[in-house]
Amino acid sequence: IKSSVNVNEVVKDIIDFIVPEIETGERGNRLIRDIPEAPIITVIDRDKIKEAMLNLLTNADDATDHGTITIKTKSENDEAVIEISDTGSGIKPENLNDIFNPFFTTKSGGIGLGLAITRRIIEEHNGRIEVESELGRGTVFRIYLPLETVNSK
Repeated sequence: IKSSVNVNEVVKDIIDFIVPEIETGERGNRLIRDIPEAPIITVIDRDKIKEAMLNLLTNADDATDHGTITIKTKSENDEAVIEISDTGSGIKPENLNDIFNPFFTTKSGGIGLGLAITRRIIEEHNGRIEVESELGRGTVFRIYLPLETVNSK
């Protein structure tokens, strides 16, 4: 159910949920938050967006050993931007075009649905998701969602 929501609150909720897993997990990663005080209002299904972010944060944790995962939000050109970056292993350039395809995975034991579901959720919110990655340096996922306007409810 979509409603008018402060994206920063949703991000803080998911951080509270996942921080213990990331920061006490066997990979020894650290989560850095860069969340502004000013609200960023969008019309979203809070639970679905949480699911999308959880997929991205879990992948970042899986790809990173004793590194940093950063989550930040900002408002840019009529859009809310949620950025999740890591200092992990990165994604091979030849795999970048396939990562959002259902059943594509490079993880042993992975099913390959997390990113496909994430993209579908974002697109259902009239948003988009972009990725940049460099082998050995890490990956950045950016979710763009339309800011609430008078007509968006």
